[in-house]
Amino acid sequence: MVKIKAFACLSVIMVLCPNVKTDDYGNALVKHADIGYRLDKAYYDAGTGIDIAYFDLKELERQGTKLDGKLFEKIETADKVLRQEWLRLDKKQNDIFLKLHLPRHESNYFLCIENIEDEPASNSVWIGFRSAVIKWNDGKRIKIPLKSFIGTAFRSKYNYNCEASPAIFIFGKKSLLHMAVTTLDPGLSPDRNAVLILSGLECDKPGKSAKIRVSVYGNKVFEGNPHFRKNGWTEMKINVPASAFIKNELKNENSVSRELDKLSGEVDLFESKAASLASEIQKLTGPLRKGLVYKFNKRSGAWWEKSFIRGMDIINWTNSFRNPGIRGNYMNMEYVAKSCLDAGVNLYSLHIRNRNKKDKNWEHEKLKEFSEQCGAPFLIWATNDSFIKGDLIVFDYYGRKHKLLDDTLNFIAKYRKYQFFSGLHIDEPIIMDRHRFFGKITGNGEVLKAFDNYLDSRKEYFSKNGIKIAKRKIPPPLPASDAEKPFWLEWQLFKKHYMADHYKWLCNVVEKEKLLASVVIMNRNRMQPQTCSFVSLAKELPYIGTDLYQNGSIEEAFTIQLLKNAAKDKTVMFPGAAYSCKTVSTFKRTIASSVAFAGGCHMWTYIYCSKYRDPGFFWRYKGIKFELDGRGRPARNDWNPDFWNVLKAMYIKAAAYENYLLGRKSLARSAILVSERTLIENETVKRTITYWRKNLCVYSDLSSAGIPVDVCFLECMTPEKLSNYRNILLLSASTITKKETELIRNWVRNGGTLIAADTTSLNDEWGRGQKNFLLSKVMGIQSVREKKSYFDIETFPETLVLEYFKNKKPSLIENRYGSGKCLYFAKKDIGKRLLKANDSGLFGAGSLDDIKIICKILKKDLGLLPFTVENLPAGVCPVFQKNKDFYLIFFIDWKNGRKVSGHSLKITSPETWSLIDPENKGARERIPVGKNFKLKEFEVFDICVLKHENQLNPSKN
Repeated sequence: MVKIKAFACLSVIMVLCPNVKTDDYGNALVKHADIGYRLDKAYYDAGTGIDIAYFDLKELERQGTKLDGKLFEKIETADKVLRQEWLRLDKKQNDIFLKLHLPRHESNYFLCIENIEDEPASNSVWIGFRSAVIKWNDGKRIKIPLKSFIGTAFRSKYNYNCEASPAIFIFGKKSLLHMAVTTLDPGLSPDRNAVLILSGLECDKPGKSAKIRVSVYGNKVFEGNPHFRKNGWTEMKINVPASAFIKNELKNENSVSRELDKLSGEVDLFESKAASLASEIQKLTGPLRKGLVYKFNKRSGAWWEKSFIRGMDIINWTNSFRNPGIRGNYMNMEYVAKSCLDAGVNLYSLHIRNRNKKDKNWEHEKLKEFSEQCGAPFLIWATNDSFIKGDLIVFDYYGRKHKLLDDTLNFIAKYRKYQFFSGLHIDEPIIMDRHRFFGKITGNGEVLKAFDNYLDSRKEYFSKNGIKIAKRKIPPPLPASDAEKPFWLEWQLFKKHYMADHYKWLCNVVEKEKLLASVVIMNRNRMQPQTCSFVSLAKELPYIGTDLYQNGSIEEAFTIQLLKNAAKDKTVMFPGAAYSCKTVSTFKRTIASSVAFAGGCHMWTYIYCSKYRDPGFFWRYKGIKFELDGRGRPARNDWNPDFWNVLKAMYIKAAAYENYLLGRKSLARSAILVSERTLIENETVKRTITYWRKNLCVYSDLSSAGIPVDVCFLECMTPEKLSNYRNILLLSASTITKKETELIRNWVRNGGTLIAADTTSLNDEWGRGQKNFLLSKVMGIQSVREKKSYFDIETFPETLVLEYFKNKKPSLIENRYGSGKCLYFAKKDIGKRLLKANDSGLFGAGSLDDIKIICKILKKDLGLLPFTVENLPAGVCPVFQKNKDFYLIFFIDWKNGRKVSGHSLKITSPETWSLIDPENKGARERIPVGKNFKLKEFEVFDICVLKHENQLNPSKN
């Protein structure tokens, strides 16, 4: 995660278009950055000093010292005063910042297109344009070159779900790139009206549609939603009256400079006031805190198995991740440790790096300072000079276990001396044919030998299926025909198994040293899942996580359930803090998904969710420039002043419920089964993401309707696991094995309900098209036309059409099979989005008729629980789990910006039940049977714990 990511916003990193900058403009940028650095540094120095005093006093109380409550009141007042003044000045600074992206006022430019959404450069509010044309009534036309626009992100070829074209993009108002203006001056002053024709598209991610404002020479001609499609270019026409071509009087160019001078003076006063307040608190608390030693209990053994992980990643470098020549973090490690301890963090990962070779003790001093204060185990990132190319995951280690063993043990030896050192953090291992940092895996002779052995072990199975594969022949990047698919697919399967064995061995090495190996893998299920397979890695590694940067969307819940389903033991979710989540609601929801579905939450990284903005990281060269992130955006937008309180509240909540979160099991009686083999094979026809989204979007629809379903890999299913479900959805899983087919067939025969769709089981296990479905008898389909990827429902004998489809072309077949049945949807687009999901983490509405039928079937099994939840609004999904005798209900609201109230719990069994409140010392409240019991109002997330009353009072049994 330290490496620069591939980003969802526009698939690749954007670059700024070159701006024409005057000297005054350049000076204003430097002045603004200097003010930002001074403001943040003053607040950081004073605020962290005040907070450390507060943390120390709290520790004294824990150790039995009685303190005057008025002392805490003074600290809280000082903190509040500083916070309010910093927020006021930061807002003024940001308002000026938005005026700095252009050399001159917008009225100086012929055409201005502004994104007016009050958002940063998030994943959901950008607008793209591929052309802009002015057409007058007399037929004259001017095509405005895209490269004449400044203040935009430019792509020479954008082709994601649209016709390939050069394009420019603008983001929300909090981004530097929110206003596109053109330097072109047509030199015309027509006395007639015109039409502006824009060809554009909206961000393809779910969420609200952006609004724009369009002006000509500063004269507004349009404001509102352009109603572009999310996939594919759309034209819109804007009427431009003749009066708009008249240039307004130019604005005063020196106004921003004067505003900066005034703000600089206010920051001077803030520096003085902040230092004075901090000094006053130090004098008041110093004598009490003198000689204080924090008391910690070091945890031993596999402590993480008995803990819900509340993790924090700490990166402290003497340079930024973009440029080794700049200052780096301005981080008080004592404050970092004590603030995280106050928030309930119970595991850290540390990445401390010093590029200044003259200061050899810097890393040691930072680690020592932190390790004495953190009070919890910490892991060290396995990415330094101990390893080949500076990283433990490089391809050179495959087949060279002795080298990897030596380097790993040498790395561990460096950190043994530090208190609370507990293991390694292994970041984003991957196995690809070619990697820009790690070279070619096919150039590794040991890997090729292992592939030969793998093929030998499969020889008998190949022979039974009429397949011949030659040894030592590296497959092409993609197969050109069905005949080449078996060899290509076996190579992909081999790589993922080989990688899993490699890291299983490594984790065993670390475990023998009585340390933990935390392995974080990327979610590449949408593309090349075999390069870091959830299925293969998770079942072999004792502790695994994934970094899901989806801005609190339901895709995070969907994905973490898949990983947990495949996992051998502990599964941890790694959210991307404000680097990913752009609002308080989405940030809280991303942690909520961790609590509801994973074994822990490990935040990446502290710098993006800390209470104070690190001046050394966010302002380059002590304020000469502002820092840009990996997407070319101002890094300041990747931090939010409210996030720390959200994280602290959620971690404290998770700690209160910890005993209930360990060892729980889902009570869902329905599941979506995702075939990893199909994901891999679909790469050959470039439909991996299509298959992924079909399943994801149906999950979104069901969750929006309040129907909880599990998400599992087909490859991880056994007869025992399948027996937990009454309904399974297998949608478009075209490439599954004979063993998996038999598993599904037996499950339906024994009473299960299969909901299948599209091409499910139409290929053999190597992706080769078949004349018939492998599950044809289960689905009630007798034959399929040859050489048809998709099929015409009218060629199938209709066994039974549900009443819902009377008088319509049949697209649904219901077939009895043994004691169970199958509902087969012939459509290939059940998951197709019909409606936008504005202001939510959902993916819009799918094929409504089909979803209604599926919901009706799945809702029947909700009645198997001894209680029901009533009056939940659409968009809130309850999640039901059980831990021994306790029932857990998680509520996640997938819609933003609202409070959920009026919902209630109804006990349907004859027993007496109680609601337990772990956040209030385990207080219990009896719930009457058969009546609606009103539950408390919540925002985004809540948990309820239930238990039989007689179990709460064993003496009455």
